[in-house]
Formats: sequence, C-alpha cells, structure tokens
Amino acid sequence: MKTKKIFKKILPKSLILLLMSLLSLQNIYPRRGLINNGNTCFLNATLQSLASFKDILFTQEQKESLLNNILNNLTTGSGRLNISSNYDPATLKKLFCIGNCAFCLNRGNSQEDPSEALTKLIGNNFINEHILEIRTKDKRKCRNNHEVEITNQPSYFLMLENINYKNIQNSINNSKYTKSTYNKDYQCEECGTETVWSFEIIEGERKYYEKQATKKVGGIEQTKIIKTSEILIIQLNRFRTNYNPTTEEFKTTKNSKNILIDQNINISNLTENPNTPLNYELFAIIYHGGKTPNSGHYTALVGDRYNEPNNWLYCDDDSVEQIGRKQLDNYLQNFDGGWGFTPYILFYRKTTAPRETLTGNFNVFNTRFAPDFGENKKYQKVEIKNKIINGNLAIANADLNNNNIVKLENVEITGELITDDLNIAPCSCVIFRNVTIGNETFDGVFKNVESLNLE
Repeated sequence: MKTKKIFKKILPKSLILLLMSLLSLQNIYPRRGLINNGNTCFLNATLQSLASFKDILFTQEQKESLLNNILNNLTTGSGRLNISSNYDPATLKKLFCIGNCAFCLNRGNSQEDPSEALTKLIGNNFINEHILEIRTKDKRKCRNNHEVEITNQPSYFLMLENINYKNIQNSINNSKYTKSTYNKDYQCEECGTETVWSFEIIEGERKYYEKQATKKVGGIEQTKIIKTSEILIIQLNRFRTNYNPTTEEFKTTKNSKNILIDQNINISNLTENPNTPLNYELFAIIYHGGKTPNSGHYTALVGDRYNEPNNWLYCDDDSVEQIGRKQLDNYLQNFDGGWGFTPYILFYRKTTAPRETLTGNFNVFNTRFAPDFGENKKYQKVEIKNKIINGNLAIANADLNNNNIVKLENVEITGELITDDLNIAPCSCVIFRNVTIGNETFDGVFKNVESLNLE
C-alpha cells in the first residue's frame, strides 16, 4: 500500500495499475472491477454488493453455483473481470436475464433496475432466500377502525417510503407504516362500510380512484414486521409513477433528496416488539445517477470485510477505488458522482452473533443443551443461544418447579415448538428473546404452558 501512495502522487492511475501488473504485485485493491457489457452497470453494482456478505449468502448446495464462483472471483485474484467472456453465455442468461439486457440480446441494450436483478436471483433459488426474507403482518381497517383483513406475507425488501428526513434512522423512526389506500374492494362485516384499496400511494392515482369510487371511502393499512432477516435490503422509494387520466400517460419522477446513510441502524420501531433492539450494520450501497430506474448509471460502495473490517471500496464498473475515512463521510452524506447520484438500495447485516445450524428434532432437556438438568435441582437455567433449528424443538416432558429457567435467545425454529407434558410452576418461567418460530418472531416471559401456545 505504501508503494501505491508514492506512485499516486506523481503518476496517473492507469500507469500505476500497469506498473503494479508488470511488477507482479498484488492487486492494488482487494476487489476486482467488472467490465460493462452494454448497460450492465446495474448488475455490476448488484454483484459487488452481494460479494460483501458472500460467507452467508448460500446454502451448502448453492455453494457450488456459478454465482458463488463469480463472487469468489471478485474478491480474489487480480485484474478486471469480464463475466461475459469468462462464463458460458447460456448459463449467464439463466442466472441474470431479466428482460431486455445484455445477456439475452446483443450489446448496447436497455438499463435495468438492480432490485429486479435481486428479485430474479432470490426467486429462482440462486441465493439463500432464508437470510433475506422478512415477514410482515398487514392489518386493513375500514374508516370506523374495524379490521376487515389481516395477511401475513414474505418480502425481501424493506421499502422506505418517506426519505425526506435527515438520515435513515430518523426515516425509520418516523415510518409508522400506516397509509390510506385504494383500488381493492372490501365490505366491513361490522358496519357495512365499503372500502377501496390500492397498494401504492401516488397522488395522481389517489385522486383518480376517489373519483371512480363515488360512494366508497379510503381505508387504513397498518404493516408490522414479524420476522426479521440476517441481511436487510432497504430500497429507498425515490421513483414515483403518476398516471394522467386526461392524456392516459404515465410519468416517472425521481426524488433526488440527499439523506445521510447511517452505518448502524435499529429497526425495532417497525416490529411488534419496539422495545427490543434490532440492530443492523451497513455493508453496501447501490447508487443511482439519472432520472428513472431504467436509465442513467449504477455504482456501488462496498465494505471489504474479508481483508480489513473498516475498508471501503467504491466500484464503478471496472474501476475500483479505496475510500478513506474523510471520503467515506462524503459518500454517506452528500455524494454526487456527476450524474445526480443518490443512494438507492442499502444492504445491512444483523449485528447479533452468528448462529449455528442444527438439523433434526431436539428437546431442550437433552444432553446437548442441559447435560446436568434434574428435577430436584434448584435455580437451574437452561440456555440456548444463537441457533437455527432445522426441525422441531421440544420444551417437554419436564417439571420446572425449583426456580428453573429456560431461556432461548437469537434462536430460529423452522418446524414447531412442542410443549407436551411440560409443567411450569409459579417460581419458574420460559424466556424468549428474538425467537423465530415458523414465520413469526417472539419476545417475552412465559409463566405457564398455555401462554407458550403462541397463537
């Protein structure tokens, strides 16, 4: 690195790269650039971002995939990487093609949105969707506050609607996830009110739908996160598409407001347990320069956690630049690369301890978790932390009657929680801290078996 700094003062960047190559030194930066194959900057920025947490991105079966091979090549070796010439075109098309792009037509094709590329990779099981999935509970109410529908659905993006605050954390804190919506008809069974919903709040569309729904009124939709993810993808809602019923045309506009990107955030405000901190750390940012998501240019700022924990790199296609502390503050606060660049997609990683995966059905009181547990022992505490149980977990066939405590912390159970033949005396309890069972996350102290049914 000292050699590079000396050269940088007197030589242009291109000559530095050539000299380093001729001297057979290591790549100047621990990340390879990606050649643009015709409006593929959206994909290059996406791949550079995913490479920042490739250690947890794949299941055991997926580790042999082409995508994992590409990400490994990005973080090792030297020189620029051209995936179109290094890999089979048919395989690349299956992996990355999302329409009119360079992998399905000739070069020089239309720009695409990185969120669409991510959706393709997740939906086709190319990466482990489990670490990206969040689940939300949506409650819809009529104007008289009566619930008319409750849904539970998965998502892989947290769309931050209001970005007119100073920073991301303030935007999250003020995101109440309550909105008036239109376009879908419901009739409240309690008061008979007919309500109309649509899932996107666009001022022009809202007025249009109100005009069409003469005797119907807008309802309220409330959304809370009930299952969090290891990797949190936040998409800033910068683009609005307004419909003009007079001209019958759609027009997309961009909100280019600068917003400070926090390196550490807490999203507990968006969950059903706002008093339990849910902390995430920034790993990557995709920037967009231009007026619409399908035009302009995409770049990425990524954390190089495999070499230096505090090392950041700015990736602009085949160009990779190391970012110092003073530069980093600029990239997080008011970065403008000349195209009106603004942060668009943010990647955060949960800061809780890594979890060990155990496959099978387990009982809390077996030799693995509680080798010395006995019915006559007082003040015993059985604790399970940082585990993923691929199967069922039983807190069963035992008496908690001598000030015994069972505590589960940062545990995910993909199957069922079984409580057969369990007795909890008044002096004992079961404690859950960030425990996910199926599709829901729980926190609390349970002092009887009935409360552990968790329905």
